[in-house]
Amino acid sequence: MRNIVIKLHRTADLSGTMKAMRLWLDHHRCQPHRFTCDHLSGWYVIHVDFNEDNKADAFKAQFGGSEEKSAHGTMSKVCWWRLMAEEICVGKAYDALRCANARSNGQGHGTMPGKN
Repeated sequence: MRNIVIKLHRTADLSGTMKAMRLWLDHHRCQPHRFTCDHLSGWYVIHVDFNEDNKADAFKAQFGGSEEKSAHGTMSKVCWWRLMAEEICVGKAYDALRCANARSNGQGHGTMPGKN
């Protein structure tokens, strides 16, 4: 899988560029695996995934794109690690709250239950 990335400044003609891309894809009888457009910090970032190398190369040349290898896999890993970090933080917050409640109820370390 080849991921072609086209970056357009926010002042660029996005609809005209998207129309040109659709016409190119239709003319070359190409159905990309994925076609997305994101707006990031004043830029439009278009990702197009191709299964065929020759079509990816031709599209990249036609629209001045660059290539990102395994961007989807990398992003999946980033999302997974972020979720893991959130779970750890939530777990630590829960443990801290549980310990604080236990101490306030006289059940903390060094105290016997029922005796203050």
